[in-house]
Amino acid sequence: MSSTSNWLSITKLYLRLRTSLPQNPNIYGLGEHSDDFRLPTDNYTRTLWNAESPFIPQKSNLYGSHPVYFDHRGAAGTHGVFLLNSNGMDIRIAKTESGQQYLEYNIIGGVLDFYFLAGPEPVAVSKQYAEVVGLPAMMPYWSFGFHQCKYGWPTIDHVAQVVANYSAAGIPLEVVWGDIDYMDAKRDFTTDPVRYPMDKVRAFVNFLRANGQHYVQILDPGINRVDSYGPYTRGAEKGAFLRAAGGSYYRGLQWPGEVYWPDWFAPNTQDWWSSEIRSFYDPTSGLNVSGLWTDMNEASNMCPDMTCLTSTTTYPISKPAPSLPQQPKLGLPNRDLLNPTYKIASHRGPLSAFTLYTNITNFDSTTQYDTHNLYGHMMASATYHSLLARTPNKRPFVLTRSTFASTSRFAAHWFGDNASLWEHYRTSIRQMLAFAAIHASPMVGSDVCGFNMPAQEHMCARWAAMAAFQPFYRNHADVSAPDQEFYRWPLVADVARRMIGGRDDRADEGKNGKYDG
Repeated sequence: MSSTSNWLSITKLYLRLRTSLPQNPNIYGLGEHSDDFRLPTDNYTRTLWNAESPFIPQKSNLYGSHPVYFDHRGAAGTHGVFLLNSNGMDIRIAKTESGQQYLEYNIIGGVLDFYFLAGPEPVAVSKQYAEVVGLPAMMPYWSFGFHQCKYGWPTIDHVAQVVANYSAAGIPLEVVWGDIDYMDAKRDFTTDPVRYPMDKVRAFVNFLRANGQHYVQILDPGINRVDSYGPYTRGAEKGAFLRAAGGSYYRGLQWPGEVYWPDWFAPNTQDWWSSEIRSFYDPTSGLNVSGLWTDMNEASNMCPDMTCLTSTTTYPISKPAPSLPQQPKLGLPNRDLLNPTYKIASHRGPLSAFTLYTNITNFDSTTQYDTHNLYGHMMASATYHSLLARTPNKRPFVLTRSTFASTSRFAAHWFGDNASLWEHYRTSIRQMLAFAAIHASPMVGSDVCGFNMPAQEHMCARWAAMAAFQPFYRNHADVSAPDQEFYRWPLVADVARRMIGGRDDRADEGKNGKYDG
C-alpha cells in the first residue's frame, strides 16, 4: 500500500484507502460494468451498488458487484486484489496533482478484508481468485445449447408456434423460456388461466422434454400481498419476509403491485421458498421445468423513493408479522443508514432509490445498508438449493440478473437489459471476457440481438455469429421490441443454422463420458 500521507481514513460510515500504481497501469475487473475491458486510468470511478440498469449505461453501477481487480505489469508479472466487502463503494483510478497514479477505495461501511493474489501470470491470478471465492457450478450439458425467450409472447399457443417455426427453419433450439407473460397477474408460482392455462403449459413442457428440449421460467422476489395468494400467506406464516423499522413487513412495488420481499437471512425462508418451488414445479403434478431464472433481484423496487406506499396509498396490513424479540442491530451503532455523509455515485441516485430501504433490518440483525449487494446472490443460492432438493440427481440451472463475488457457484448470469445497438454488440464481448477471466463467472452471455429497441437484420446476423462463442447463448427481447427470433430474416436464419450447428458439434466433441445432466 502507499506510504504517502493520508492514504488511510476510517470513520463510522466511511472508509478510504489509497494505493499507488505504476504510470498508465493495466487494470481489469471491478465489475459489473459496460466500460472498456482495460479500465481507464485517469479520473475514472467504478461504483459498486447493485441496481436495475436499463440500457446498461457506461461509467455506471450495474446489476452486480465484484470488488476484485487484476494489475498486469507485463514482464514484471500480474497480481490481483480482492476486497471482501458488500457495502456500497466508489473505486477511483486517477492521478494526483503531481501526476502520481493511484487507486482509491471510498466505502460507506464494512471492513477492509483484503485478499492478495500473487500470480505471477494472469491465468494464475484467475485460478487463485476462483479458489478464494469458490469454483463455478458445473452446468447441465443442455444449457450450452441455443435459448429463445421474449417478453410479450401472448399465449402458450404462440410459444408453441415459435418452437415449430424454429424446427421448420432447421435452426437447432435447445431451450425455451417463459418471461412474466405466463403468470396470473404477474405473480410467482401461477399461470394465467386464459392465456397460459396450467394443463396446456404442462402439455407443452412435456412435449419439449419428449423432443429433447427444455423449458425455463422466470421468478421475481416480490411476493404479491393478497390474502387469497398461497405463496404470500404461507410465507407470512413462516416469517419469511423483510420487516420495516417498526417490525411490520416491509412493502414495496414490483410487477404484481404491492409486494413483500423474502428475507434470505431468516431461518424459515429457504424452507418456504423450496416448498413453493417443489410444489409448483413438481415433475409429476406441476410444471417440469429444467431450470429457473431469478430476475429483478438487485432488489429492484418500483418505488422510486421513500414517499412510496404511505398509509394513505394502500390498504391496512391484513396479516401482521409475527412478533420477534428485540435485538440490537449488527454493525456500528447510531449510523444514518439512509443518508450517509459520503454519497456514492450510483446512477439511480440515493441509496434507497428504486430498491429496498437501507434501514431495513434482516432477521439476523444486519441491515440492508450493509447487505444490499448480497440480495440477488442469496436469492440465486436459495433457488439453486431448492432445485437441488427437487431433483437431487440433476445439476440445477439458475440464471440470475444480480450477482456478487462467488455467485457463479450457484448460477449463470446474463448482462441485463441491453439494446439492439452495435455498441452493445461490442460491449457484450468485453463483458464476457471480464466475467469469465476476472470474476470467475464463465457461464455468461448477453441478450443476443439486443433486448431493447428493434433489432436490424445485419446486426442480428453478426450478433448471432459472435454469440455462438459465448457460453450462455440466448436471444431475448422486450415487450416493446418487435419479435426477433432468428428465423424471421433469411440472412440471420442462415447464419444461425451454421453457427449453432457448429457450436453443438464442438460441444459434443468436447463432452466426456462423465458429463451427466
